[in-house]
This record gives sequence, C-alpha cells and structure tokens, in this order.
Amino acid sequence: MVLQKSVSQLISAPSVELNDVSMSLNDVTMSLNDVTMSLNDVTMSLNDVSMSLNDVTMSLNDVTMSLNDVTMSLNDVTMSLNDVTMSLNTVVPFLQYMPLHVSVK
Repeated sequence: MVLQKSVSQLISAPSVELNDVSMSLNDVTMSLNDVTMSLNDVTMSLNDVSMSLNDVTMSLNDVTMSLNDVTMSLNDVTMSLNDVTMSLNTVVPFLQYMPLHVSVK
C-alpha cells in the first residue's frame, strides 16, 4: 500500500510541474502580447508625430513660397523706382535751364 502511494505521487508530481510550467509560459505569452500592444501604440504615436511634422513642413513651405512672392514683388517695385530715378536724373538737368514763368493775377 505504501509503495503504491509513493508510485502514485511520483506519477502525479511531473504532471503538477508541467501544469506550473504551462501556466508560466502562458503568463510569458500574455506579457509578450502586452509588450507587442504597447509597441504598436508607440508606433502609431510616432506615425501621428510624423504626419504632424509633415504638415508643419508643408505649411512652412507655403510660407516660404509666399515670402518669395513678396520678395519678387518688392524687387519689381525697386526696379520701377530705379527706372523713375533714372528718368528724373535725365530730365532734371534740362529743367534747370528752362525759365520759370510765374504769373500773378
């Protein structure tokens, strides 16, 4: 009877240990799944940041283009003013020789 009980304990002991190992492996699997989910969340957040940075870059490009347009317009105004200055420089020397007629009535 004692021998049969000892054999029964020896047979059931590995089964209990295998169950413990199986439970531990399940816990590890669950933990790895949690890590995977967290990494997916981080990836999604990084993608959101990347999209936002792309939007900022596009907006900055738009601002740069607008500033370039303003610069071009200012250059056009400067050229026109230079043309006026050149014309005045050409006309003014002749004006000094023209007599001024002032009439008072």
